[in-house]
Amino acid sequence: TKTSLSAPIIKQSALSTQSGMHVSIRKQGQVIGSDVTTSEGIAYFRVLFGEYDCVVMDHDRKIRIFPITIHSGGREETIEIG
Repeated sequence: TKTSLSAPIIKQSALSTQSGMHVSIRKQGQVIGSDVTTSEGIAYFRVLFGEYDCVVMDHDRKIRIFPITIHSGGREETIEIG
């Protein structure tokens, strides 16, 4: 069963969300999904449980990588990063 993963992107310098940021999910170095954040700063992915890297490229083209772990399948998880 796959999990719907929503990954809100929170700007560090303020509590405002960031829209239009490129986000991808990698497992063992291979990209398995990508999305662009919504106006609420959310990117959505459907993934199996396990360990992933969430790669975020901001508007200045700076890339940040966040390790995430999905503990169970079949439900939506929200992962806050930033």
